[in-house]
Amino acid sequence: MIFELRKYSFGETLGKGINLYFNNIIPLVLLSMVCSVASIVVARSGAAIPMLGLVVNLFTTALLSGYMIVLVSNKYLGKRELEGSTLSRVMPFIPNIILASLLAGIIVGLGSILLVIPGLIAFCGLAFVPHAVVLEKKGITDSLKRSWELTNGHKVTIFGLHFVVTLISFLFAFPVSYLSESTGGGLGVLIEPLLNATITPVMAAVLVVQYFNMRVENENFGVEHLADQFTVDEEQRDQAVNE
Repeated sequence: MIFELRKYSFGETLGKGINLYFNNIIPLVLLSMVCSVASIVVARSGAAIPMLGLVVNLFTTALLSGYMIVLVSNKYLGKRELEGSTLSRVMPFIPNIILASLLAGIIVGLGSILLVIPGLIAFCGLAFVPHAVVLEKKGITDSLKRSWELTNGHKVTIFGLHFVVTLISFLFAFPVSYLSESTGGGLGVLIEPLLNATITPVMAAVLVVQYFNMRVENENFGVEHLADQFTVDEEQRDQAVNE
């Protein structure tokens, strides 16, 4: 499915993001489930290896974040994976995703300690650090700068998207969590990772749409992308003719 490359309204961004989520729900939820289960198993297995839980959590979070960004972006732009799988494309960026995300988290944390509002501003301004790392191949500090510059004039919209998606997720998760707890703790152990795996990719899909919204508005990304696609199509056609 290819979406029109233009600036979408707030409601359209939510709708397109949710649409992308459902169009890719199987791979998104499967990997999210694997990462969630891995983190839970390691966390509950005890501290046999110091810091193992933290390392596994950082790795799975970075892997899932990069995977969701690449997969949803490709679907949004109508691209197909021609060289290797989505996972193999994400792997080289995991160290930078982890380090850049940790740095962004420290900045957001400091802002929240000082006052809540600076923390929220930093959170919205640095929301696209992983996108800059994976899609634009930015370094650790450059990805923070890139996210901050890209979100200029869009932070209120980004906060609104987070608020609405979080509210929708809560309305979906609350009755499921309540039901699992009322039927016994054993069921809750199974429901918890499944619930997290189902909800987590929704925000990722919405943020991908917002990322391209900002690039379309700030950088005329639609024309640039179409030109790149035309060049690729021409090269593929020439190769086919030569073969």
